[in-house]
Amino acid sequence: MSQSISRVGDIGEGDECADPRDSHTAYTTTFITGAATVYINNQAATTLNTVGDQSCGDDHKSTATTGSATVFIENLAVHRIGDIGEGQLGDIYTSITGSPDVYAG
Repeated sequence: MSQSISRVGDIGEGDECADPRDSHTAYTTTFITGAATVYINNQAATTLNTVGDQSCGDDHKSTATTGSATVFIENLAVHRIGDIGEGQLGDIYTSITGSPDVYAG
C-alpha cells in the first residue's frame, strides 16, 4: 500500500517528549532537512536521516528512522506518512503529513 511522501515543512507527532525536566507531554516535529535534488510540490522530499525540529524546546531534534523498502531518493529510503523517527532522547514520532498527490509504497 502506498503512502504520501513527507516533505520539508511537514510534521510528525509523538506521544511524549522524553525529557526528564518536563511532564512527558505530546509534541510535534517539523522536518527541516530533506533531499538536495528532489522536490515534491516545491518542497524537498524527506528520506531516512531527515532531521526534524521538535516542539519539546531546548533545540531538540529528531531523525527519520524508517521509510519505503522500494522507493529511494539520493540512495536513501523515502520517509512517508506512517513512518517513524526518533528524538534525541529516545522519544518516537510518527509522520502525519505529506504530499497530497505523490505516493510511495
